[in-house]
Amino acid sequence: MQQHHDRKSDPEPEVHLTTRKATVSDAEGIASVARVLQIGDERPPEAGQTGFLLWAQEPDTYAERIEHSGLFVVAQEGDQIVGFIMAYPLSTLVSLSESMRYEDKVLKLFQEKYPPTLVYPDQIGVLPSHKRRGIGGMMDQELQSLCSTDEFATVIGHAPIRNLASIGYFTSQGFQFVEEVQQDDWTLGLYERNVMYCP
Repeated sequence: MQQHHDRKSDPEPEVHLTTRKATVSDAEGIASVARVLQIGDERPPEAGQTGFLLWAQEPDTYAERIEHSGLFVVAQEGDQIVGFIMAYPLSTLVSLSESMRYEDKVLKLFQEKYPPTLVYPDQIGVLPSHKRRGIGGMMDQELQSLCSTDEFATVIGHAPIRNLASIGYFTSQGFQFVEEVQQDDWTLGLYERNVMYCP
């Protein structure tokens, strides 16, 4: 009679989540996350609850941004990019503004209000399957570790779609609402963290 022994399978190794400075080789993974989150005709008004990117860029564009800014962070689980923050010093934002199609009113406001070293978080995204795990906060800490300044400012959609997810994220990271700016059909909220105004 043959004996049968049940063998427990070896447990799968735990996959750890890490955050780090992005490299050009991350561009495709970043673009994949962005495409999932990009706003489309079928998403409003749901987009305000889930968070969205107004414009998902092509991998080549993300690679170019990574090359120009040392303030690009990714979250990675195993080999997969699951989140990112694309940020710039204001001086870099100004130099990239034409190719990024930033409207003059917002950029002009930033140039008038802030020093060139101020950090502008432009896009943030986390895959829906990885939300509610504190990844945004981890990426923000990584971003701060790369910065030479504590001063941050960004704009978030208030209307016609109120980006509640982004407002919730940035305010949870210490950003405070300052004022609204009208840009074409959008009303944008200006949010700051640790901005010091000279008397």
